[in-house]
Amino acid sequence: MTPAAKIRFVKNRIEDQVAISPKGPIAFSISDIYAKTFNIFSDEQYSILLKLEEEGYLKCLVPIAKYKVKFEMTGKPLDPFGLIAMNAAKGKKLARVAIKDTLLMTKDLEPEFEVSGLASYSDGTIRYKDVIVPLRGQIKDLCRMFMRNPKRLLTRDDIKENIIDADKRKTVSKMTISKYVSELRNSLKVHFKKDVIYSQKDEGWYFDPNKKS
Repeated sequence: MTPAAKIRFVKNRIEDQVAISPKGPIAFSISDIYAKTFNIFSDEQYSILLKLEEEGYLKCLVPIAKYKVKFEMTGKPLDPFGLIAMNAAKGKKLARVAIKDTLLMTKDLEPEFEVSGLASYSDGTIRYKDVIVPLRGQIKDLCRMFMRNPKRLLTRDDIKENIIDADKRKTVSKMTISKYVSELRNSLKVHFKKDVIYSQKDEGWYFDPNKKS
């Protein structure tokens, strides 16, 4: 596992933690992680967190237990795929493009689960045929939810229950959920070259990558 891949792994874990954490400080586990094809140790993860603090991505990093630290996000985008920097250099807005960079993902991992070439991995990435699908944390959760329930109609309430924190569900509007689904739908369309999330008017959406458009 390259240094770049380790940094990306930690950034992915932070994104996922931010998506499910309440506002305020984030408690983050840094225990040793062992997988079939890679290991990343707690001291390496802590060094990466220090680097991210130094670079202004997080602040107030302090240990709170033997294998846990606490920190706050600064609001500076983690940009694990380098898309923000890439598009800033070109003077363009963030592009919806397929990203394939083996330095930014853990190689030779077995997928945790897969549907028609779309797979979720233990390093936090979601990939379509080994190409990273760049999704922010909450949209990753939504994507995994659709992947675990192919062809099943998912209502707004289903989605709220699974990807929105309990203390925020009452304040999240129907329009917001629709925007989340639309964001995921457009991202997947880039990779599948067609729509794979379909709406059922006034009821919800379903994921069917094998349906003929």
